[in-house]
Amino acid sequence: MDINKQVCFKYKEKWVQWFDTIKSSSYTSVTDVKCNHIQVAIWRKPYYISGFYTKHIRTVSQTPFYVPYDDSQDKGKGNETTNEPKKGMVKKGTSSIEEEICPVLAKIGCGGISVYNNEEIHKKDDESKNDNKSKLVYGMCKFHASGREDMDVRMLLPFDETICAYKNEEGFMGGRPFVCEVIDAYHMPTQDDLERVVAAVNHDDTTSANNDTEHCKKKDTDEDDNAITPSDKWEEIPSIRYFGSNPNGVGISSNIHYVPSSAFRNLQSNTEDKVKHYGCLVWSCNVIPTQSYLNDKLGFSPPSSDHGSDAMTPAKSAPHYPLEIAQSTPLRVLHRRSSQIRKRHILSLVATRLSSHWFLLRISTSAGTYVKEFVHGDCGRTSPSVSSMLGSGGSCCKTDIYWLDCEGIDV
Repeated sequence: MDINKQVCFKYKEKWVQWFDTIKSSSYTSVTDVKCNHIQVAIWRKPYYISGFYTKHIRTVSQTPFYVPYDDSQDKGKGNETTNEPKKGMVKKGTSSIEEEICPVLAKIGCGGISVYNNEEIHKKDDESKNDNKSKLVYGMCKFHASGREDMDVRMLLPFDETICAYKNEEGFMGGRPFVCEVIDAYHMPTQDDLERVVAAVNHDDTTSANNDTEHCKKKDTDEDDNAITPSDKWEEIPSIRYFGSNPNGVGISSNIHYVPSSAFRNLQSNTEDKVKHYGCLVWSCNVIPTQSYLNDKLGFSPPSSDHGSDAMTPAKSAPHYPLEIAQSTPLRVLHRRSSQIRKRHILSLVATRLSSHWFLLRISTSAGTYVKEFVHGDCGRTSPSVSSMLGSGGSCCKTDIYWLDCEGIDV
């Protein structure tokens, strides 16, 4: 039986006694008494579940992503009677982080979310219009993360064996922090429930090859496979760099746990204080003859070597890191962000030549840095940039970032 009904039955006798008292009072009739509608609502206080997630597919957004429907490519497919274009919203991407985590947590971990406190609100603009009904949803599972990555950016674990250093007693091994705010759930999950949630999200089983102990192993790669292009090799990542084996590319850490409400409130407030690490696959229009040439241009000075290799020689004219850059609001987000110049910092940079036009770039930045714009320059709106540093004679070198991965967040 619904708990709201149980409460109503419990207090029914008291309401009847109160009504009988009114009838026996000095009022001439019962109709003289204005009785208000009495409604009793009981709900569970919100609680918060925290963890870390990874994403290794480039067609998954953080939250459901909808854009206005564009019928420019579907001419002639509108309404056959009126020939009007189709209208509405269309979803981008195959799934989202929120859709992969919240429904599983709500169903398996919480036994479902109550809908009995949701309401129907009737709004009437004027007498000439019909009533518009909108639903007030109270019970829900809200997803919040510490920052966000673009849909085409993967969220991975660190790229080498140093991931072992991130593992502590709670089993933390990197990823992006998130908090789920659960409101009006049927019950609070136990530790066993949370473990079942992790297994369901990650599509894990007892024979899964991607478990916590294997995150510290190193995968052998075939460096002599000339048939694989740099972009193909970049996309081939070992399973030790993400959680689980979810076909939609979303995984969560095994140590999801309860946190106080303060952790939820501080999730976004601390975002600007974090250091973020990225890996980029970059294409250059200009030829990159040697590794030492790339080091000299980008100011990456590897440790000195006793073998006298030019590739290990520090560049005297190279910019020093941390490197301060000035970034105007990127053109791609100018429609939703105010136009201003922001100071950001490239804390470290390591470049590795792959071929005459391709190289890998691994950088650590202050929070809020637009990495894509730092690489291609955004038509000169980011200075300095990889494009400007690879240029010569005052002109920039045309560069393009082919793939971008977020490889770690210092928390």
